[in-house]
Amino acid sequence: MACSKIGLPLPPGNWQGRVHSVFEHSFNIDLGENRPFLVIHSFRDIVPPGSFYTEDLDTGPIKAGMEVFGDGKMIRIGEIHIPVAEGCLYLDTALPELENRRFHLKQYQKLINEKRREQQVPSDMALEIHNRLIKGAESFFEALKGKHPQKLKEAAGLLIGLGPGLTPSGDDLLSGILAVLKCFDPAGFQLASQAVLAGIHKTNDISKSYLLRACGGYGSDAVIHTIQGFTNEEENRAALKLLQLGHTSGADILEGLVLAAGYLRGERQVIGRNSSDRS
Repeated sequence: MACSKIGLPLPPGNWQGRVHSVFEHSFNIDLGENRPFLVIHSFRDIVPPGSFYTEDLDTGPIKAGMEVFGDGKMIRIGEIHIPVAEGCLYLDTALPELENRRFHLKQYQKLINEKRREQQVPSDMALEIHNRLIKGAESFFEALKGKHPQKLKEAAGLLIGLGPGLTPSGDDLLSGILAVLKCFDPAGFQLASQAVLAGIHKTNDISKSYLLRACGGYGSDAVIHTIQGFTNEEENRAALKLLQLGHTSGADILEGLVLAAGYLRGERQVIGRNSSDRS
């Protein structure tokens, strides 16, 4: 994978969908047919995959269930017209070469641990979820190493939908794992993405949409830049940006990135070390 694109073209020709969910600075459009949502947003710091940026987005008049019409240049919701030909944000980012696996991961694990402490989640709940995440990741990598599709699906099933929130921790962890595999292990990525797709029905619609993007090989700009930083021991600014995502999502995604990089580097003890750091 030489590069990745953030933001996808709008559906060609005339199209329609429905508003699925609305937030303060973004809303999701459901196109049906098991397709990932289109995300319209005014975030300046993080670019979600499959999204379109527009300045000064006012989501107040937009309600879930409203019909949406588009033609490749304009999105129309009732009397609201949102031009996207100019506001659509694309980003092409070169990724590290496949042969370059000299990952520097210790500083990233330190950032994860610091973020976990800041989250102030009840320790017993956090530890239980994290232990289940680690167990699922261990099973996932074991099945991936042995190239066992059925065991890989079972392992993915341990993670998909695990944890609270719009994007559960298990889903965020998997999206990080898939991103690293996409960059450095194309064959492993194909097996892993097929396993995730098989169990994707176990999570909610919003998280399902992001997993569909991850299975298609897409990640946010913060994810891609963080992966670039794995080969530069002095670079961690992208990871700091990633950690700002949601309450736990950024830390969960980053942990998936670190675990997958450790797996590819052959350092399976990375998983055990992560688990002990949380106790």
